[in-house]
Amino acid sequence: MLCIRELLRLLFYRCSLLTWSLPFCLCISAEKIWRHQMSDKKRGTDAECNAELMRNLKGWVLLLTTYYLLLTTFAGCKKAIPSEPETKINYGAFYTDGLSSKKWVSLTFDDGPNSQVIEKIFEILKKENVKATFFLLGVNIKKHPQYVDKYLQSGHEIGNHTYSHKNFYELTKTESLGQLEKILSRELEDCETAIKDAVGIKPLFMRMPNGYISPTVKKTAMEKEYVIVNWTFGCDWHKNSKEELVRKYLKSVEPGAIFLFHEKKFTAEALPEIISGIKKKGYEIVTLREILGLEENKSTD
Repeated sequence: MLCIRELLRLLFYRCSLLTWSLPFCLCISAEKIWRHQMSDKKRGTDAECNAELMRNLKGWVLLLTTYYLLLTTFAGCKKAIPSEPETKINYGAFYTDGLSSKKWVSLTFDDGPNSQVIEKIFEILKKENVKATFFLLGVNIKKHPQYVDKYLQSGHEIGNHTYSHKNFYELTKTESLGQLEKILSRELEDCETAIKDAVGIKPLFMRMPNGYISPTVKKTAMEKEYVIVNWTFGCDWHKNSKEELVRKYLKSVEPGAIFLFHEKKFTAEALPEIISGIKKKGYEIVTLREILGLEENKSTD
């Protein structure tokens, strides 16, 4: 059974027409109700008609409000795919998928460095001759700074996953927009500092905890010169058997897919079969830079 998040993502991917047509239809329906109420003299007095009219309009307003709340909540689930290789890096850009012009996918790992499993993941990727992208947490870099250089020396990419993995979906319930922006900036800056202290570079890519995306995130990413990358599919944080995990990832293989994994022992156990299955389908596994068409711009950051 697909995880709920992926079902929601699929729903919003396939319903772009509904996204724009529903408010229009609701407004037309509300107007018809209004005209009907105003013209129907058999229903009773003007006061009764006005009261019924207000009840109906309140219902439509509530429905429209609920719709837009849902739309803004799941705005980050909409697919964001580059149409062609970029001639220059577009800071603040947001992607969930790579270019679909080739049979290729990209592997990404969140929440590292995890000293208990990263060496095993390195070993698997080296054996399979696969390069991946690792989105690191500043707090974990502070604990295990020696691994940051190993990612790069092994030919992998690293990205900013914020310092402490705060849940911004929860923070939006309690913090003002201005305060959210301050928290986000501090989280990105602290992780960036940890990476620079460890290896002396600033990464190009960032990924928000839980895939959170908003206009504030895009604005901050542009100001701090990051490209935001979420994912096409991922489910290794749910309870699955090894066989189920392998099956779900392989079922989601498609041109340009960006897969999300985590630095977990459970994931490492399934990784060899997932990589083997991807290759058997005739797909190449490439870095984020390549699948997003940014490889030629490697020297710009």
